[in-house]
Amino acid sequence: MPVYQLIPEVPLFPPVDQAEDDGLLAVGGDLTKERLLAAYRRGIFPWYEVGQPILWWSPDPRLVLFPEELKISRSLRKVLRKEQFEIRFDSAFEDVIKACADVRTERGDETWIIPEMQQAYTELHQEGYAHSVESWLEGELVGGLYGISLGQCFFGESMFSTTNDSSKVALVALAEFSQQVGIKLIDCQMTTPHLLSLGAREILCKIKMAESRGKKVFRIQLTVSVVVLLFTLGAFSLVAAFYLGMTAGNSMQRPPESSVTETDISAEKPMSEEELKFFGLGERKKEHDSLDLEELRDLRKKTEELIKAPKTPESASPEVPKAITPDVAVPESPVSEQKTVGKKSVPAPKVDTPKSPENAIIPVAETNKNATYTIQVLASRKHANAKKLVEKLKKNGFEDTFIFKHTAGSKTLYRVRVGKIELSETKNLANKLKKLKYIDSVQVTRF
Repeated sequence: MPVYQLIPEVPLFPPVDQAEDDGLLAVGGDLTKERLLAAYRRGIFPWYEVGQPILWWSPDPRLVLFPEELKISRSLRKVLRKEQFEIRFDSAFEDVIKACADVRTERGDETWIIPEMQQAYTELHQEGYAHSVESWLEGELVGGLYGISLGQCFFGESMFSTTNDSSKVALVALAEFSQQVGIKLIDCQMTTPHLLSLGAREILCKIKMAESRGKKVFRIQLTVSVVVLLFTLGAFSLVAAFYLGMTAGNSMQRPPESSVTETDISAEKPMSEEELKFFGLGERKKEHDSLDLEELRDLRKKTEELIKAPKTPESASPEVPKAITPDVAVPESPVSEQKTVGKKSVPAPKVDTPKSPENAIIPVAETNKNATYTIQVLASRKHANAKKLVEKLKKNGFEDTFIFKHTAGSKTLYRVRVGKIELSETKNLANKLKKLKYIDSVQVTRF
């Protein structure tokens, strides 16, 4: 099988069943916290020497020690009864890992616990993942071990001893502590006669190919916990499938007429001429997009002049017959609401008294100075389109944007309007809206 090259800073690993027969799985990568934790969660660990690239291993079969299966010899029991060693946890992690490296170097053996490894595992210790079990004799560190603790597994890395049985006492302490806190397995990684004598045994940890009657078949080792997990996942899948089926059945029902599912404004079909006429919409000339303010100013000026005209007592003017004439409508302004100003014309009959236009009283309709206006930018049959435009306008700073719903019979039109302002402010707001690329036209209307 090929050996995989890992990419730096990307904590990914190939499947462990792709490892070589000796357990070598990949090379390269780095010793960051993220990669080391990702490796141990998959049963992979680094093991290399000076001058070699980082080598990642996942041997199978794997040597493990179940804490309750630890074998304690008679001689070791005598040592334990004497209680000559003091056991400590995580009190001298850096000293333990350095001692594990120095013991092998003093024996003339190569060690994989090089400075880079020591630094990486020290950082894991500071993060709470790496731990040490130490044997102390008369205040001096004489033995111990270190490893990584994840979930219900402890991954042993190395152990050392400068006094007889000091490392074994540390291992006994680890096994007893593991049973107390719920650690089910101590990973010994590589098979050695010393660990086998202490009760460790080899297990299959992944799928293997086996020869059976000349054909290759998969053999998977299942435990009771795995079987229970599979049954649980199966039950959960059935419940999820039932729920999804109910949800799909409800979604296939015909939605009410008021529901809106389309959100793409560009996909909306244009309204027909008949519908435009029904809703009071039609083609508007471009000059109608803004108010003819000059015309309104002239109209207001004339109205104010008529109001300010001097009034004389009624006794000074001759009595003339009153003639009622129909109201005269002012030409339609760009405002969607029409305004009419009624004038009563008083015909002057032929009398001897001289005509005095100053004596004539001309009633003028009062203008609503408190009227407010709004700018309409969209009229759509789809609520989703109106809602989407409102969200866009609010993102552009038009917080007073709202939807006005116009319903007539079974037909509904959604109008998007901006602001509640005075007449003098409409032109400025209309110009701001017309600068937006997604606004085609604006229409001023009474609020």
